[in-house]
Amino acid sequence: MDGLRPATGLRVERDADAWATIAAICAPDTFEHLTVAERGGRIVGWMRTQDKPEDDRVYLSSAAVDPAESVTTARAMVDRARYDAGRHVLVVFDQPDTRFGRDVRDAPDFGDPARHDHGIYVRVPDPVALLDTLRPVLSARFGASRYAERDGELVLSLYDRGVALDLTGGAVAGVRAVPGIEDPFATGDVGIAPDWFGALVFGRWGAIGLERRADDVSLGRRRGLMEVLFPRIDADVIGDF
Repeated sequence: MDGLRPATGLRVERDADAWATIAAICAPDTFEHLTVAERGGRIVGWMRTQDKPEDDRVYLSSAAVDPAESVTTARAMVDRARYDAGRHVLVVFDQPDTRFGRDVRDAPDFGDPARHDHGIYVRVPDPVALLDTLRPVLSARFGASRYAERDGELVLSLYDRGVALDLTGGAVAGVRAVPGIEDPFATGDVGIAPDWFGALVFGRWGAIGLERRADDVSLGRRRGLMEVLFPRIDADVIGDF
C-alpha cells in the first residue's frame, strides 16, 4: 500500500530493509509506535507516532491510507492517536498530496496549521556527482523557464570549493568542479554554505526561501534562475530512519 502514494514531490521508498528498521525502532518499550488499520483482514492504512512528554506533545509524524479508502479510515487513525496522546497535545504532520493529508486538512475539528520545522541535516560529500545525477531534472526546469534561451555558466560557491552548471541550448549541458568564491556576497555571486547545500538541492524551502532563512546563503544576481533550478518541493521525508 505504501507504494500507492503519489509520485509527485520528493518521496522515500520504504523497502523491506526500511520497514525492518521501523519495526525495530517502534518496539513496545520505546517512545515510538507503529499502528496499522485493517479492514476485512487487509491493511488499509498505517501511522507512526512519537511520544514527547517533555514537550507535552505526541507527534503523528508519518502515515499513509489506501487511496480507495473512505475518509473514515484516516479519521479513525487520528482519533486513535488522540486517544493514545491522552492529555498531551497531538501534532499531526501533513503528508502532501496524499489521501491522508487531504482528509486531515479537511477535518473541521482540528486546530489551525502550525509551523513545525522537522529538518534533516545533510552533508553532501560530492556535490558535482549529485547535481550531475539530477541534471535531467535541472534541464527540464531550465528549459521550461524564461531563462532557457540564455547560454552561460552558473557557479555555486560552497566557499571552499565550487560547482559550475553549463547552461546551453535550453538545458544543463554539464556539471563540473570549479574553485570556490571566498566572498560571494561582495561580488553578487551565489554562495551556499555546505551545511545548507542539501536543503537547497532537495527543495526544503526553495532557493529564495533558503536565502531568507540562512545568513550564509546568498543568491546574488542569480536569484530568479536559482529559484527556477531549485524550487520548493513537497516531501514526505522523515529524518529518523
